[in-house]
Amino acid sequence: MVVVNSIPARTVSSAAPNPPRPVRALATPTWAMLAVTLVWLVAHFFYAVSVDSALGDMPSGYSPDYHPDYGDMRDVGQLFEAFRAVIFLATAILWVLWFGRLRANAEAFAPGQLRYEPGLAYGVWFIPICNFFMPKQIANDIWGASKPAPPGHWYGGRLPAQRGLLNGWWTTWVISFFFTFVSSWESWYEDGTVEGASETLAVTFFSDLLMITCGILAIIMVLRLTRWQEDRIAGHG
Repeated sequence: MVVVNSIPARTVSSAAPNPPRPVRALATPTWAMLAVTLVWLVAHFFYAVSVDSALGDMPSGYSPDYHPDYGDMRDVGQLFEAFRAVIFLATAILWVLWFGRLRANAEAFAPGQLRYEPGLAYGVWFIPICNFFMPKQIANDIWGASKPAPPGHWYGGRLPAQRGLLNGWWTTWVISFFFTFVSSWESWYEDGTVEGASETLAVTFFSDLLMITCGILAIIMVLRLTRWQEDRIAGHG
């Protein structure tokens, strides 16, 4: 008697991946908006330093609104916050589109060898908890599939990771995300005392510096990965 296994075998798609598409048209506005974000961050950092210096002349238990320039400083702070909403949203949209294009191309460079479905590269940034590790895993796969092979090396062979830039970008991003989240709960001008405002501004200093570092690394990463993929598409990689 012949027993047939009732558990169906996993079906593996034999369809070839879509051919890689040019990246530069998305990369250029992405790194440009990252540069605009950097300008905002630097300006915001120095604004926060100037406010902290101005409040430093007051007793710590006083309310910040006792300062003669409180109204002007608050108005500038609210203007910064309004610009932040627009700049960060535009940057995030471009980043996700660029990142998704890279992942789709990486599938063409290394079909069937990468984790997760290509479409997940777009949505994973918005999935709670998963967005703290899965984007990095996808980025690792993109990096490995896009990186040019050294002379004498054949594609498909294992390359050394050498992901210092990638690791630095991700580390600063995760840490700065937490500090930015904390600092966004309350603005310095909403604190009831100068001491509280100074503590809020201290978190802002650290958050801005981390974001500046992250932004610089992100621009370098955009330029590098874009160049690698464009070279692969052109047949030079």
